[in-house]
Amino acid sequence: MASHGLKSNTMYPVYGLAEASLAVSFPRPEDEIESIKLKRSQLAVADAIETSLNDAVDFIFVGNPVNNCHVRICDLINNPLKNKYGRQNSIKR
Repeated sequence: MASHGLKSNTMYPVYGLAEASLAVSFPRPEDEIESIKLKRSQLAVADAIETSLNDAVDFIFVGNPVNNCHVRICDLINNPLKNKYGRQNSIKR
């Protein structure tokens, strides 16, 4: 964005679900946009997630849950999963 005269934190990516809430997570206003490249072929629920530079998809970090909102990462039958596994989000307000 700098090439267009904009600060690196001009865009403000957030996460929300119309069926759950207007907002689920927000970054701090001063945070710069950060992303991670994940291997395209390993993005299904329960797949081990791997970073990759080839055949990858960019995902943007969207901050932390807003106050009184809890995010749980789970599999298709609602069991919590550890980091680095494909998953569904479970939102509780």
